[in-house]
Amino acid sequence: MAAWRILSSLVLVLLMWAAALSVSADEIRIGVLAKRGEVKALDRWSPLASYLQERIPQHDFRIVPMQFDEIPGLVDNNLVQFVIVNSAIYVDLAVRYGVRRILTLENRNALGRSLTRFGSTLVARADNPEPAHLVDMAGKRVAAVHATSLGGWLMIRDELESRGIGERDLKQVLFTNTHDAVIEAVISERVDAGIVRSDTLERMISEGKIDAGIIRVIDDKSNHTFPFKVTSRLYPEWPIATTRATPDAIAKQVSNHLLALPADHPAAVAAKISGWTIPEEYQPVHELLRRLRVPPYEEYGKLTLESLVQDYWEVLLAIGLAILIMALLLRNLSALNRKLLLRSRQLERSQEAFRATFEQAAVGFANISASGEFLRANRRLCSLAEQSESELRQKNFIDIIYPEDAHKLIQGLEELRRQSSRQFSAEVRIVDRNGNRRWTSISLAPSWSSSDRIKHIIAVVDDIDELKQLHLNLDRESQQKELILNMAGDGILGLHPDATHSFCNPVAAALLGYEIEELIGQDSHSLWHHTREDGSPYPSAECPITSVLKKGITHRGNNELLWRKDGSSFRADFISTPIIEEGAITGAVVLFHAHSNEIERSVDR
Repeated sequence: MAAWRILSSLVLVLLMWAAALSVSADEIRIGVLAKRGEVKALDRWSPLASYLQERIPQHDFRIVPMQFDEIPGLVDNNLVQFVIVNSAIYVDLAVRYGVRRILTLENRNALGRSLTRFGSTLVARADNPEPAHLVDMAGKRVAAVHATSLGGWLMIRDELESRGIGERDLKQVLFTNTHDAVIEAVISERVDAGIVRSDTLERMISEGKIDAGIIRVIDDKSNHTFPFKVTSRLYPEWPIATTRATPDAIAKQVSNHLLALPADHPAAVAAKISGWTIPEEYQPVHELLRRLRVPPYEEYGKLTLESLVQDYWEVLLAIGLAILIMALLLRNLSALNRKLLLRSRQLERSQEAFRATFEQAAVGFANISASGEFLRANRRLCSLAEQSESELRQKNFIDIIYPEDAHKLIQGLEELRRQSSRQFSAEVRIVDRNGNRRWTSISLAPSWSSSDRIKHIIAVVDDIDELKQLHLNLDRESQQKELILNMAGDGILGLHPDATHSFCNPVAAALLGYEIEELIGQDSHSLWHHTREDGSPYPSAECPITSVLKKGITHRGNNELLWRKDGSSFRADFISTPIIEEGAITGAVVLFHAHSNEIERSVDR
């Protein structure tokens, strides 16, 4: 782990973490699972916030639509005071983060009847006879909402496993994130069947989104006691729960007013509920999650490291001593092998280490909108994605990210939009047009307008695929440092329009003799380009590096004299490129390539 932290600190990153969450102390935020999308979540639950606002005027109530993957982060960081989520997610949050249910919602069917339980519905196209029953699902393509969706996946998964059909027996499981998208996937025949919660069909039909005759229900168990179409057993309805950030007094007030909510109140009508009732017993949900071994019971019944050590510590101690003896015997041979491997890697990269210029460096740059659409991209990023810039402009950044990593980018964009952080970085895999994946390090930093709105987001993408592979064979601090030096020999600086530093990578800081924090916000010219070779002052107005902030024209220079913090100097080639948005120069990126002997002196220091 120590070696990994050292590697992470040396990788080219262009960000500073600065928590900037500013939420009013009087604001009460109610997080709601957006099972049919954010717009529908706001339409459905905003009247409830208005209802509470009227009755508790000393607080501002706000609905926060939550995607499945966002919920743990919002709860763990105390960004919501109440959550309305499906019963499985509630159980997970209760175990992991101590949320407490206070009430259970009463769902309303088409006849106005109140229901405190719900189920899951397996559907297929009416004109497709297969699958006819649950037992026919092996080898079929299935659309579901999300891996943590109780009605949109877990209930039917439990029913299938009780019939001997596991997830691996299905040909494909397509997670769509909303119930509406599951139905659309079934209708468009992208899948053979779809899984939604028990009232989804009826609501979509009443909204005019689908025709009643186009979809059929597989193994329908609905009856006079439960009028919605349903395939699974029934479980307790969604609760409203408090988080650690919720004062008891507020929880009590909210609970009292929700219990008093009339069934015909606009807030209840909009939410399609009859109101709220005392909390249901959620033990059946616990048992279902244990059977499936999903969070928070993913380790249920498994042998843990703690129990293994407790029961077999004598055997483990003997094995450890044997391994230690073998390690001592092989120490000299291993050291020689590592040295030969490093020499081989150095020879392979010696001719490539110092050729990079801005256009040729293994760093991709792009400007994207606050929601992720490409505005422009450089050649390196186009090369990584194997797509032209015009093709990328028709897409969202998320479209070129491997699906398993997409949530990281979604989270980063959301943090920047909420201003909960000023910069974001993550390691994700980019997928090219042929489906090939490469590990990259992405950094996101917003460019702000004068009205504190995000004009665009600067994205920096560094290809670290080879570095990832090399890391598996390197386990010493000196090896990590030497490898990074060979692969990352370019200094990168970002400039504000006033020529102060907006960002700096570790290589630039090392070459200039500063810590990164010492450079940020400071004038660039006066720190490292202030004096000519003959010792005379170098006027900032004549500086070719920062002149791009006025002229808006990329400038290249060779053998330029740059100054370190300790007063020494070195020679470097550079390229200074302006950042232009809507006809205005909003900053610049300076990439400088020190001569090899200068880099060696910086590393020695």
